[in-house]
Amino acid sequence: MLNVVAAETSQDEKPQNTLTSLFGFEDDFNQHGFDKDIGTEGILLLGPLKCQTSCMLFQYAFKHARRGETVLYICSNKEALRATQPYVPLGSSPPTPSVLARVHIRYITSSYALRMFLAWFPHVTSIPGLPELPDCIVIDDLSSFFATGQATHEEISRTMALVNLTMDFVREEKKSDVYVLASCTSCQSVEFPEYQSAQVSIDAVCRRFFRWTVTIAGDHPDFTMTMEESSVYGGRLFRPSNGTPHRADTDETDAMGDKLVYRVDEANKYIILR
Repeated sequence: MLNVVAAETSQDEKPQNTLTSLFGFEDDFNQHGFDKDIGTEGILLLGPLKCQTSCMLFQYAFKHARRGETVLYICSNKEALRATQPYVPLGSSPPTPSVLARVHIRYITSSYALRMFLAWFPHVTSIPGLPELPDCIVIDDLSSFFATGQATHEEISRTMALVNLTMDFVREEKKSDVYVLASCTSCQSVEFPEYQSAQVSIDAVCRRFFRWTVTIAGDHPDFTMTMEESSVYGGRLFRPSNGTPHRADTDETDAMGDKLVYRVDEANKYIILR
């Protein structure tokens, strides 16, 4: 049985912001125009342990599946995923069988296997097990695909580049928006000669390949989620909504004003929106 996300405010007083809309914590998320755009250049979700990043990924997947879209959910740990119980917003019904049928899960255990899987897309007429090319791609914990202590900047960059190329290919084939949300929970360091420092974390490498970064911070059980927009892509062009693509020159980010504050209740297995 799915757990329920509880809110301390009434339905009429729910916070109306980009983050609650993004993860489907509002009944009227489809009415928020901005929500339709932020995933099309990729979103990276960063957070500490026990902040329920996987639950947020499921919320995002279910939201797109409810729209009738095909969702590809990629995960490296079958046991951990099976142990995860998706949360649904207060007042909403659990995902129906038809919604769940639109979320197609693929278990991939290494960065090499992930690259090989993504490399299929431009060269086959259909992906086995998928009814069509996905409208939304969700990747659960990018860091889990890289062997601890053995990841290199080249391996990570090649994998992230393939994520971007796959996103571009699917967009061109479908002639419509394609959404990508990926999480990263590891802070292990890798050598990255292109940076001035000798060592950078995996999430720092990954964030250069996503336009949007959603960061969860705090100490269990209280967490705060914020979002920022980056003008830098690692080796790719910055593509504004309108205008000519150009290479970004700075590492500046623009922080969004919206926040999502929540508490994780381990005893009762639900999230309380603050």
